[in-house]
Amino acid sequence: MAKSTSRGVQAPEDDEQPRKKSSVPKTNMERVRQVAESMGGDGGEWLKLKAGKNRVRLLPSRTEDGSFFYSSLLHFGFSDGTERRAYPCMRALGESKCPVCQVIAVHQDDTNPDVRNAVKNLSPKKRFIMNVIDRAEEGGGVKLLSAGPMIMKDILAIFRDPDFEDITDPEEGRDITIDKEGSGMNTEYAARPGAKQSSVGMKDWHKHLFDLKESAYRDIPTRKEYLQYLMDSYGDQLDISTIFKTELRAKKREEEDAEDGEEEDDSPKSKSTKKVKRKTLIEKDEEEDEEELDDASDEEEDDD
Repeated sequence: MAKSTSRGVQAPEDDEQPRKKSSVPKTNMERVRQVAESMGGDGGEWLKLKAGKNRVRLLPSRTEDGSFFYSSLLHFGFSDGTERRAYPCMRALGESKCPVCQVIAVHQDDTNPDVRNAVKNLSPKKRFIMNVIDRAEEGGGVKLLSAGPMIMKDILAIFRDPDFEDITDPEEGRDITIDKEGSGMNTEYAARPGAKQSSVGMKDWHKHLFDLKESAYRDIPTRKEYLQYLMDSYGDQLDISTIFKTELRAKKREEEDAEDGEEEDDSPKSKSTKKVKRKTLIEKDEEEDEEELDDASDEEEDDD
């Protein structure tokens, strides 16, 4: 049974039915985090498309599957105070639950304009990661391009066109031009192939190809970190505290226990004192639950 939140929307129970385990191996999260840290704050050299024409060369795959791109699923709409940030959908990484997807599911039918805008910003979006060379800055070496569905649709259309062969071929491929017009939510992109075949034209380019799968997710928050990001960015617009009430309580208790530990280092306390304080915290939570149930009963009586 679903719980009713303060905004009148339905929050999922904490004990949802477990999903059937997939036979596909899960992503090694620790390994990806290690790679992201080793690559520095930007997670690699990312090409930022400028307004107007951008001529780039798509580079071939460095993996056995032969794919020159990697498809990722990201939640945008976050900010660290200085720039916009995007974080991976945890379901795309093999996790059974994604906290952002849980928030979206609870608020998807809300008619409040601010809530609808927040949900739109958080909705998962596909990004296609590719190794490229920026012809305007060839001395910059191999870069990473993150393309949305609009650009990718045009690129795949080139591959399907019988007049063009493999445009990523190192010797007989073609550059492409990506046109960028507009700004913000009104930005439009279009990609088209070059008229002539050409070689990559860069020495040892194949030695500098990025691992696209590892580059796609440069920042992978833990679940606790994700909850904090949601609270910081959308705590005033969305019912984050109600949806994750149990988890946030547990987090608060851990912090209080940590503070208790620091106090004990300065002035030792008996174990019985600590147990009494812990019991008081639990009783306090239970009292809050009872008060909420009493309030709900009063509301039902008023409705009758």
